[in-house]
Amino acid sequence: MAHRVAGRWQVGILGSERFVALARQAPASVVGADEKTLFAANHEAASAALPVDTGLALPVNAAATVGWGGGPHANDGRGSLYSSLDFGGTGTEIRTAAAGRVYRACVDAGSSATALILVVHANGYTTGYYHLNQRSGFPADGTAVDLGYYLGTAGTNTACGGSANGAHVHFTLRSGDRDNLAFESVVGKTIGGWTFHTNGSNYDGYATHGDRKSQDGGSLYNYGRYSGPGPFAGTVNSSNGANIRYNTNTSTSSVMYTAPNGRGLAISCKTTGSTVNGSTTWYRLTDADHVAASLVTTSATIPTC
Repeated sequence: MAHRVAGRWQVGILGSERFVALARQAPASVVGADEKTLFAANHEAASAALPVDTGLALPVNAAATVGWGGGPHANDGRGSLYSSLDFGGTGTEIRTAAAGRVYRACVDAGSSATALILVVHANGYTTGYYHLNQRSGFPADGTAVDLGYYLGTAGTNTACGGSANGAHVHFTLRSGDRDNLAFESVVGKTIGGWTFHTNGSNYDGYATHGDRKSQDGGSLYNYGRYSGPGPFAGTVNSSNGANIRYNTNTSTSSVMYTAPNGRGLAISCKTTGSTVNGSTTWYRLTDADHVAASLVTTSATIPTC
């Protein structure tokens, strides 16, 4: 954002206090009222302690499995601030990780193809999507988009520099500070139901979900982001533990992991499924997993999904 005053330009970088101030002063023809509100909310949230659970999904279709070929790594692949993850392959549809407003941050010279897309979210985070083959009819900068909005397919576009060894999306996490939009480490953050970890070097890491572990080079199921009721506290009350499943059908859903007796669970709502210990009631957890209600104790009144 730039404003010329007395022959000199005042410049604010996205995420900074000056950017928010300049946006607030800008005419509606340059920055709409809703954008002004979003930029202020994003900066205010980023100025506080950002939650470890980012509230973001993986940048692909919900309830889908995606390969991830690059563990936590620096944006340039060489630094020590691991802000980035690589997902997908040729043809993978890349989608917004949460609702926000979309901006093209880098456009290939002489072309309408965008290699780098940023989505600003009200929760303090801004997500970046690089190497994309842009979808046709891409919306104008500042357009509001929902969670899961289709951005394009994973590609090898390097109009903004860098390199791409095979089609993928270079997914980055950023947050604003006093001076600019800074890269934010993905290590220890939960995205799409998975918490990401590093083994100590670029591209070498793993992700955990409950008791499950996936090494980079494997695949991850996109649990999306929690947006339901609750959460309501529950506790496993079974000496053999409670099997956690993708869905409520014990015949079609394999056991993801077994939560031990006494393990606390975050419940979202209740539904029905296979009979377990004489009951067909199941709880949907806040990460979209399911557990038989007969194996869990809770004092809360759980709403129906």
